[in-house]
Amino acid sequence: MPAEALHDQRSHDGFRVGFCVSGAGRLCRAALAMRDALGVVPAIVIADEKAAADLPEDCATHVTPFVRLDARDRAAFDSALSLHVLGAQLDLLVLTFDRLIPAALLDGLAAPVINVHMSLLPAFQGFRATHRALSAGVRFVGASIHEVVAEADAGPPVSQCLTVVRPEDDEADIGTRLFARLLPMYLQTIAWYAEGRVERGGDGRIWVRGASYDEGLVSPDVETRIVDLARAARPSRLASL
Repeated sequence: MPAEALHDQRSHDGFRVGFCVSGAGRLCRAALAMRDALGVVPAIVIADEKAAADLPEDCATHVTPFVRLDARDRAAFDSALSLHVLGAQLDLLVLTFDRLIPAALLDGLAAPVINVHMSLLPAFQGFRATHRALSAGVRFVGASIHEVVAEADAGPPVSQCLTVVRPEDDEADIGTRLFARLLPMYLQTIAWYAEGRVERGGDGRIWVRGASYDEGLVSPDVETRIVDLARAARPSRLASL
């Protein structure tokens, strides 16, 4: 069966991307700042109560609507999240989010949803993935960007990066090294969706048309222009995604 394009660009004001954020939002902020180079229109940033207090300032700088939702009432949170996401007319929803997306929203959203997960999926699904990987004594740890399905962290990976585990490493060490690879991978993955190059094969796996799959620490390979864009970003810790 031939590969199936997962998304066709819409004929509105550009490729509209929404972001759901917990934590500092460093990945999201980078995408907002590089919107023109990525070929996207940031349509909305949705944060939970744990997200950084200064995130609205960056959104205002980049003329992107921002909303903060309180997740303590799950039913109200799910309803408000669905309302804002569906109302934004998105072409792609990108998660660095500590909340599960309601199944009804996934069913009702025509756009793909991708999530950043801090493991080499399908290993170590769920929360505290890096901690559990280190506790298990693995020799490599990594991060995955995968498409979201109803089952948590079970969707097919789009891109992955890894780093070796050294005897002296703790979670902060791993986070610093991984972030340096995750940031360009994150930006590149968004750009691939905007370019309409992400495809699903007949076996359900996802591939990027025209991308290089060499034996590197990031797969597929990140293009030089994206590496150059991300190079100025300072590597950070896992808690600052």
